[in-house]
Amino acid sequence: MIEQNELFERNPEELDNGRVCSKCGVKKPISNFTYSSGAKYYRPECKQCTNEIRKVREELRKIHGNAPEDHHCPICNLTGSQIEHRGGRSAGFVLDHCHETGAFRGWLCQTCNRGLGSFGDSAERLRKAIDYLAG
Repeated sequence: MIEQNELFERNPEELDNGRVCSKCGVKKPISNFTYSSGAKYYRPECKQCTNEIRKVREELRKIHGNAPEDHHCPICNLTGSQIEHRGGRSAGFVLDHCHETGAFRGWLCQTCNRGLGSFGDSAERLRKAIDYLAG
């Protein structure tokens, strides 16, 4: 079991003051957040938002199943066998969806999915990143 003080090495005042959920924007006690899978920190979204996200993913999985056997990531073009164990996941492709509408967008490798998430799923921010790299 991870000690609580280990979880807050970067920001110990969160133990007393709580934190703001990255999804709903509400400041809540730290007890409203769960540990990130195998990591030494709490997830950025509260338990309620985590559950809502999980429900959306489960519904989309019922409708769309799994990525086809011959699927390639539409961003990096890697196959399922090429992405195995890449990006900290062994499960292959992840279900990508719009966080505003809940609409299914497709199957991405974990690395590309995290990349989009890092840019807040913003096409404008991605364009700026491309301009920066080209620049």
